[in-house]
Formats: sequence, C-alpha cells, structure tokens
Amino acid sequence: MPRRTRHAVVLLTLSAGLLSACGDSSPQVSSAQPSAPSSSSSSSSSSSAAETPSSTSSSSSSAAPTTTSTSSSPSSAAPSTSVAPAQGARITGTKRDYSFSAPKGWSDAKGKVPNADAVAINFLDRDGFADNINVIRQEGTGGTTLDLVELASKRQLEAAGAKNVKVLPRTTVAGTEASRTSSALTSGTQSYLIDQAYILRGKNSYVVTFSFSPSVSEADRNKVIAPVLASWKWSA
Repeated sequence: MPRRTRHAVVLLTLSAGLLSACGDSSPQVSSAQPSAPSSSSSSSSSSSAAETPSSTSSSSSSAAPTTTSTSSSPSSAAPSTSVAPAQGARITGTKRDYSFSAPKGWSDAKGKVPNADAVAINFLDRDGFADNINVIRQEGTGGTTLDLVELASKRQLEAAGAKNVKVLPRTTVAGTEASRTSSALTSGTQSYLIDQAYILRGKNSYVVTFSFSPSVSEADRNKVIAPVLASWKWSA
C-alpha cells in the first residue's frame, strides 16, 4: 500500500469583509469551503486537512482565515536581497502578473486546490505532512493598508482556533512591502504551522501561505520561505 501523507492548504481572502471585521465583535467563520475571492462585503473561512497518496499529484483543499496580530505591527520593511532565490519549478499566477520558484523537488499543483491562484506541494515529504505553498490573488483591494490587514485578520484567525499568532517583521517581495505572520492550526487530528506573507500591489492583494508539519523548525521553515520570496517577480 502506498504511504499516505497529509497536506493542509490554508486559503485566505483579503476583502472588504475582512477589513470590516475590525468593527465586529464576533467575526464569522464558516465550516464550508470558501467561494472564489471577491471584494464583496462578506467574509467566511474554514480549515481542513485531506489525505492524499504522497506518490500522486492529487491535493486537498481546505480553507482557513489567517493572519496576524494587533500589537507591535512593524512599520518598516526588511529587505531580503541577501537570500539566494529558490531553484525549483517556476510557477506563474493565472493572470501571469507574478511568478516564483518553488524549492527543488516540489511540484507545481496548479488547479488542484479550488480558489488558489498558485500551488506548490512537496509530495516527496515523508514526515506525514506534505509541506506546501499556495497563493490567493484578489482584485479590487485598492485603499487597503497592511496595518488594516494585520488588525482585522487576527480576529478571524483566532476565531478559527489558531494558536500562537505572531506578527513577524515586514519584508519586501520583489520591491513591494509585505506583512508576515505565523501561527499554528489544527484540523481534526492534524496539526500544522503556517507562515504567511500579505502583499498589496496596486488594486490587487496576494496572500502567500506556507504550511508545514509541526516538526519543521523555524530555521528550516525560513530555509523554504526566504528563497521562495526572494525568487518572486512581477510581470505587470
């Protein structure tokens, strides 16, 4: 029998609804799979992990609200130009306005996760959880600020049961300032760690989510995250 491994794909939509959560006492968290990203005034999300054979390219879909902390939000971006870019498969967004390189050995899983604009999964992972990356792209978020994103998303993440939510120092992604957060989530019996980058560029937002097994150290997570972000390029 093939060894089975899990991967959780965490999806976050930055919308007017997410920002309006700043004024809500109880953000809504839905157990249903989220609809395609939009700039509507509603905001719902959920998280789940699905099993797939590690030897195949099928993937799970799960949705969870995610991100940040209201305290000590960094006001300056820390450049990441000293990091060598990742050298794996080149992955391009559906609108071809950005691309990035996955780590070596990871697979382009585009189209395998509903609502995700781009997906890369380490199907070779043998620790019981397939580490993965997904990007959510949303149009019509002009006027949003990283400060508002960091404020509103914390409530949604904690409402979904996330623990140890942290705002990390901001960074730059291909010259664009980005917020960074980390947290821990559990879906059923599966626990995992997520690190996210939130990018606002023009009228669009991009949420880059890295999901890892709890056994992956912070240092090893950064060995994946930093090179991937360093490989990011804008084409529009």
